[in-house]
Amino acid sequence: MSSYVKGILSLNAWCEFFFFFSGLKGAALHSAYCSSKHALVGLTKAVAVEMATFGITCNAICPGWVATPPLMAELVERAKQNGVGLEEQIRLFLK
Repeated sequence: MSSYVKGILSLNAWCEFFFFFSGLKGAALHSAYCSSKHALVGLTKAVAVEMATFGITCNAICPGWVATPPLMAELVERAKQNGVGLEEQIRLFLK
């Protein structure tokens, strides 16, 4: 990555990296998904340290959960399995 940075710096450009992903919390039955997201957190930290010597920052923005159709379908299924309503299942999910 340092060779790319030298090119950016030669242009006297200002540079900042932002990565957007969710990866701060593990979840049962989602080990592959969670491990890939946790790897991105580690990558962000490593890039931040590596690029700091060039005055370039690198940050992660982790927005939390998003009500996507696959997630909502899973929450509906979990609510049925747990014998609770969807709102209660969402509350349990957010704990």
